[in-house]
Amino acid sequence: MKPIDVKQLAHELIDSMPPDAKWKDILYEIFVRQEIELGLDDSRNDRIVPVEDIRKEYQLSL
Repeated sequence: MKPIDVKQLAHELIDSMPPDAKWKDILYEIFVRQEIELGLDDSRNDRIVPVEDIRKEYQLSL
């Protein structure tokens, strides 16, 4: 798998934001992107829990 160029992605993210973006907006977008990347990495490496198991654990129905 090709390594991610985090600096380039950060530039693209900031460039895509409106001119009146605040620091909190930038930090939020970076946080969301990071969490998505971590989730995808977990999925690729089979570090997942089937939704059925979560539903049983928390006694949730469909």
